[in-house]
Amino acid sequence: MIEFSNVSKRFGQGDAVDGVSLQIASGELFVLVGPSGSGKSTLLRMINRLVEPDEGSVRIDEKDVRDTPATDLRRGIGYAIQSVGLFPHWSVARNIGTVPRLLGWKDDRIEARVQELMAMLELDAGIATRLPAELSGGQQQRVGVARAMAATPAIVLMDEPFGALDPVTREKLQHAFRRIHADTGTTVVFVTHDMDEALQLGDRIAFIDGGHVRQCGTPLELLLSPADEVVRGFVGGASAGLRLLSVRKVRDAMTPGSVADGTPSINADADLRQALSMMVDSRLRTLRVDGADGQVISLDGLLAPPR
Repeated sequence: MIEFSNVSKRFGQGDAVDGVSLQIASGELFVLVGPSGSGKSTLLRMINRLVEPDEGSVRIDEKDVRDTPATDLRRGIGYAIQSVGLFPHWSVARNIGTVPRLLGWKDDRIEARVQELMAMLELDAGIATRLPAELSGGQQQRVGVARAMAATPAIVLMDEPFGALDPVTREKLQHAFRRIHADTGTTVVFVTHDMDEALQLGDRIAFIDGGHVRQCGTPLELLLSPADEVVRGFVGGASAGLRLLSVRKVRDAMTPGSVADGTPSINADADLRQALSMMVDSRLRTLRVDGADGQVISLDGLLAPPR
C-alpha cells in the first residue's frame, strides 16, 4: 500500500501540493487526474523521491520512502513518462532490459523477460534489434511501458504516458495496459489530465485541483455524485451521461430476452457506449450478447439507472 500523510510541497511562493492525504491499495490502478498545474505529477514523483515533500510523509508498505536510498528505491519502482526517455543508441531489447541488468539478472533471464513483455505489449519480435529512432511513436511508448515493467516491480508510476499519441494509438495502448494490469496485479499510479482516460483506466480516481484532493472515488462515484461544481464540470457536466456509458459494461445492463437469428452480437465485457454505437449503426434496439444464452442488451436496459 502507498500512503500519503498530510504531504505538502512548495515551489517559490506557491503550494504545488497542500496537505494531501491518500491511500492507494496494493494491486490498484489509481489515477490522479486534474488540470495542468494542479499538483498531480508532483504527488506522483514523491513516491520515487524525484520530489521530496516539505511536510508530511509518503510510505510504502508502512515504511517511509526516505528511509530507503533513492537509487535503491527507484530500481524497485517502474517509471514511464510521456517523453518516453529511451536511450537513443541502445536497441529496443537493451532499453527494455535496463533495470534487470542493473539488478544483476543473468542474460538468459533478461532475454526471456524482454520477449515476454514484447509479446504482452504486442510488439513485433523483429524490432528487438532496432533503435528507438526507427520506431513509430506508439511503438516507442510501448517500449517505454515495457521498460517500466521489466524488473517485475510491485509499483509502476506513469506520468501522462500516452498523452502525445494519436487517438487511435492511444486507445489501443489504454486497452492493452488495462489488460496487462488485470493479468499482473501490479500497483499502478497513473497521472493524466484527460478525464476520459481516467474513467477508462482507473479502479479509483483522485481529482486534484490547486494542490488539494477535491474528490476520491470510483469512476461511477465521480460521475454519479460529483463532490462540487468543479468536479462536475471536469467529469463532463451535461455530457457526463455519455461518459457514464463508457464506464459501464454490457454484462451490468443485460436482461433476459431473445432476438431474431442474424442479429448482431456484442461481447459482455464491451462498454455501453460501444453497444449504443452498434445499435445506431444497425438500426436495432436490441443486440445478442456473446456467450450469454437468453440474455440481450436493449436500448431500455442501456438507459436504465445503474443497479
